[in-house]
Amino acid sequence: MNQSAILSSEDFASSEPFDAAWYLERYPDVKLLGMDPLEHYLRIGKALGRPSSGASGIGSVATNLVRIDASTEALTDVLFVDGANGTASTMYRVSHVTSAMRRLGWSVDVIRGDRLEPLLDKKINAKVVVFFRSPLWYPYLDFAEKMRKQGATIVVDTDDFVFDETVMQHMDGVRFLSKEDVEQYRKGIGAYRDFILYSDLCTLSTPALVDEVKCLGKPAFHVRNTISVRNIERFSRIAPHKGERPSPFVVGYYSGTKTHQADFSVVADALVRFMERHDDVYFRLVGQFELGEFPALSAYRSRIIRVDLMPHDAMLRDQSSCDVIIAPLQVANPFCEAKSELKFFEAALVGCPVIASATRTFREATEDGVFAHLAATPQEWFDAFEKLYNDYDSAQLMTARAHEYVCQKYSEDAAGREAVAAYDWARNSRLLPVSRTGNVKGAADVAVLITDVIIGSGGHRKVFRICQELEHQGHTVAIYVLYSQRPENVIRDEIRRYFYAIDAQVIHFRGTLGRHSHVICTHWATAYEMRTIACEAQVIYFVQDFEPMFCAVGSDYMRALATYSLNFTTVCYGKWVAARLADEVGISPQAIPFALDHQVYSSAVTGKPRDVDVLLFARPSQERRCFALIVEGLRALKAARPAAKIGLFGENDFPDCGFEYTNFGLVTEGAALADLYRRTKIGVCFSTTNPSQLGYEMIACGAVLLDIQTKFYELNFGGDDFVKYCKGTPESIAQSCMALLDNGDELARRSLGGREFASRMSADEALGAAFLKCAGLQRPGHT
Repeated sequence: MNQSAILSSEDFASSEPFDAAWYLERYPDVKLLGMDPLEHYLRIGKALGRPSSGASGIGSVATNLVRIDASTEALTDVLFVDGANGTASTMYRVSHVTSAMRRLGWSVDVIRGDRLEPLLDKKINAKVVVFFRSPLWYPYLDFAEKMRKQGATIVVDTDDFVFDETVMQHMDGVRFLSKEDVEQYRKGIGAYRDFILYSDLCTLSTPALVDEVKCLGKPAFHVRNTISVRNIERFSRIAPHKGERPSPFVVGYYSGTKTHQADFSVVADALVRFMERHDDVYFRLVGQFELGEFPALSAYRSRIIRVDLMPHDAMLRDQSSCDVIIAPLQVANPFCEAKSELKFFEAALVGCPVIASATRTFREATEDGVFAHLAATPQEWFDAFEKLYNDYDSAQLMTARAHEYVCQKYSEDAAGREAVAAYDWARNSRLLPVSRTGNVKGAADVAVLITDVIIGSGGHRKVFRICQELEHQGHTVAIYVLYSQRPENVIRDEIRRYFYAIDAQVIHFRGTLGRHSHVICTHWATAYEMRTIACEAQVIYFVQDFEPMFCAVGSDYMRALATYSLNFTTVCYGKWVAARLADEVGISPQAIPFALDHQVYSSAVTGKPRDVDVLLFARPSQERRCFALIVEGLRALKAARPAAKIGLFGENDFPDCGFEYTNFGLVTEGAALADLYRRTKIGVCFSTTNPSQLGYEMIACGAVLLDIQTKFYELNFGGDDFVKYCKGTPESIAQSCMALLDNGDELARRSLGGREFASRMSADEALGAAFLKCAGLQRPGHT
């Protein structure tokens, strides 16, 4: 963790009164920065001459926070620390969740972040401490350390993609900040990310955010934003519009703070066309918004109704005066794709039709457009406007169904149950003194522990190939899944559909195992769990990567490293990771060779030219793939060889790389990958924690592999006869590519050598048998 982000108590000494809620409402840029309001005032606001308090402004939220009396001992199941200090987000992420949890029988207390310091010296007994929108600096860090030492589970909760610095370029609101404020925002993002890495688990407002946190190697759970019980009751008595289309016809947009200018641009042209075609269309614009950035709307100024920010309940009532509410966001923008579906479910609550951008969150929330109209292009927005205008009766039928749907799906109790499930997972698997013996849902002779299934994951594919071979050899298998909220039958169906048709039982891991003769750990987190489970089974540790390097050098790095010294039977995938373990921790694991599906990956003659000069397996989400480094090298290559044709694949969307490239997207089907490799001259797929399986697939299809030279690199492909190695610099990457592209003979020689090497590799179907042999797993009943 960056120590410079930690503030001392002197930084918070202030003699003047400070009203955090008023300050946040008065200065929306503070919320955009994600900073604690007092921290912002002392660091930035005071220097700018901003006052520290004043009359509460429009938009304040009554949070009904429970105040802990500092003179008594606090006893509670769950303690929420509200880093937003009672602003609008608090209502969704704290107030609604705690209200539901109390109804479920949990003891819950809440403390505002700006009132946290007095608790540092107080005795508090809490099983779980949830930090909402809290950076890892004083006093949050000190309080988290105090509670962790007392055995509490530390949970980080957030409702925006504010923990990845690379996403800043996709945040339109950043352009309104000064250079100094941008730098403070950057530090805030680092502090949020540090807290996620520090935590035991995270809860997040959308599945997209859950996936992003899982990429950091942290347990992550979805706890949705919801509607209060009071508002569900209030608006259940308000019927949607009935009868013919109203006139005037009011389009409502509730922008909130001035951070959605770019989002509105996706609908602006369509709205202008719609208002131009129909004289009775009015636009109701509520919130802080720079309408001057959209001059085409100025011709309809007489039909634009401007309204300032208003309290939440007043805003809901105001929405019921509209005939359609729009929720525009930039599709394919990672920040927007992870935004919550608030604008959909609150409009549906008050009985108003919705048109929303077709982001992942809105697609999931509306069941792919069943309960709202979705649009991704200006034409689709215009068509949706016209459809609603010309067939308002059908729109009302959709709205009635949407109202019933959101009252069920977005009730407080739905979020309460999700939160309880997340905290129960932590308590059952990490904190509670649960029994470590006995059967769990029956018995199988081999237990396989995995992290949550990711479709397309090569690591999971190898594990399930081993499970398939175990069943082929007569074993029965139980698969225990860590870090998953999805139903067991859904996970089992995914394994059978996307990997192999195995019969294994799927069980949520809750800190206990049934009676098994063998247990196979497949990730450092699964091995770490096994260190405290008393069982007579032989424990086998399947190591596919040097996994400490998945983490920042800190607690999880050391935990992962420690798993290699647990005296389990260790079997490595490939010689490189076995050599790394021998060098790092002094053990001598067995290794099985890399295997290849020869029926898919071969240099079959296609008659098509190799029209992709350089193909990069691009995973910006995985640091070990060195995306930024390689892109810098390819940028230099493109500058020196402008005609070079570069392709990227591995994810659906990539940031601006500074050069022209073809985006082949997330390709997961083997035959499609092989076809792409056969079009490729040079393939690049760096992996600093073990050689990538894709490299072997590329050379089998005739592409020349460019790899990075690291310690023990000669173990991967038998040297550098056909693989081209470079140093870890952009210049070396560019020069290596140019050397190959400028020398057709060398390119052909290396391509042939790679194909010959791949032809001698073990067949993919032999991987399971090789693992069983190394692990000493015999047929049941055999010795």
